[in-house]
Amino acid sequence: MKIFNKNISFRKEHGVAIFFILFLTRLFYLLVVTLNKGFSKEGWNITEFLINYEGGFVRRGLTGELLLKLYQLFHIDVYWTIIIVCLIAYVLLAVFFVKGFVKKGLPVFILPFVFFLGGPIIQEFLIRKDILLALLFILVLRFSLKKTVIAPIIANLLLILAILIHETAGFYAFPVLILIYLHKYKSLFSKGSYVKAGLLSCLTLLPSVYMFLAVIHFHGDAGVARSIWDSWGSVPFLFQDGSVPISAIDAIAWSLKDTAILTWDYLLMARSAGIVGIIAWCVILPSIYYVLSNSNKLDFPLLGHRPSMSFNPSLLSSLLIMQFITVFPLFCIAMDYGRWIFNWVVSTFIIFLVLPEKNLSAIIPSWISAASREISRFLNTLAGNSRGVVALICMMISFPYFKWDFLYTATTNSVVIVLQFISMLVAEMAGRLGIFVSEIVI
Repeated sequence: MKIFNKNISFRKEHGVAIFFILFLTRLFYLLVVTLNKGFSKEGWNITEFLINYEGGFVRRGLTGELLLKLYQLFHIDVYWTIIIVCLIAYVLLAVFFVKGFVKKGLPVFILPFVFFLGGPIIQEFLIRKDILLALLFILVLRFSLKKTVIAPIIANLLLILAILIHETAGFYAFPVLILIYLHKYKSLFSKGSYVKAGLLSCLTLLPSVYMFLAVIHFHGDAGVARSIWDSWGSVPFLFQDGSVPISAIDAIAWSLKDTAILTWDYLLMARSAGIVGIIAWCVILPSIYYVLSNSNKLDFPLLGHRPSMSFNPSLLSSLLIMQFITVFPLFCIAMDYGRWIFNWVVSTFIIFLVLPEKNLSAIIPSWISAASREISRFLNTLAGNSRGVVALICMMISFPYFKWDFLYTATTNSVVIVLQFISMLVAEMAGRLGIFVSEIVI
């Protein structure tokens, strides 16, 4: 009986490995297809990088200003510069996670799914700024841990750079940085002097906070958006149709009130397949937390490596809750849900990999740890936490990039993606076989 059970387990693990390889192959195919299809100058992906300071200081304008100046000085190809920088950034982030996961004993199995590194490919936001921000966040955290006098200055400069690229970095970076510096400084004062340590922590991050408030204030208007778009009029792009974009450049003029109202209108009113958006998200978000907090169950050997599972899952669960709280405002004020989930998950695991466990244990508030234990207990009671259940839910998780749409959501499901890939291969082979048979008959 033991031999029989071992054989079943062996076959299951091989099945998971085959699924994993097919999934990775399909993701690579989707990436090639997307890059071959290209990105329009007027679309969201490219225009996010074109925002500049030609109409005055405005949020998200640093990348566009640099690109415009490089074009004016050296006549670089702006389109391919954006594409290549984003691809290199994605590869660097993937290498960081693969190496970190192997070293920490985490399962690389979870990396390609839509809620993690697969998201930018599946939902086509690889050519956006989120990956660049994640790389800068890694550097910010590393410098925040150093004990040299210049380290906080460099950490601030890197965080300011990230905020000038896109202000979302401030949402998930500031809380953990305040906690890191609070832990550092409280040893300088007598026991219980958390107020002094807290004030000193905030003072350390004051330059970054000031820049964050500045980009929130100088969000731009329609006139600034027009000036930005006009500054790119003479710059050639590989794909363009000449229209005025209602996209990332125009979006800088949108007020917080307008976007929040639109977001909640979709959450509360929009239906797809008879399901209201907010109900769907109340299932999707806990499912992601459930899988990641139980990732120690996913000890499948992949590509000759079996994760050691030497990490602390309770600490990871607490960190997931903490980082979700930091990005939750983004879910309330804008509908780029795919990117917000990416920011939540990626920032969580960056912190988990960069900070030593003793530091994490010291900085995570006790009430967050208590909340994570209760949430995990409830979800594990509801679904169980066996390896098979966790793996199944992981493979079934899917969600929309933008507003709630059931049919689009299904296309982000890893099982559907693999089945589409198999169907494509079968159709291709059938087509070739048909041509071969017809040639024989003729």
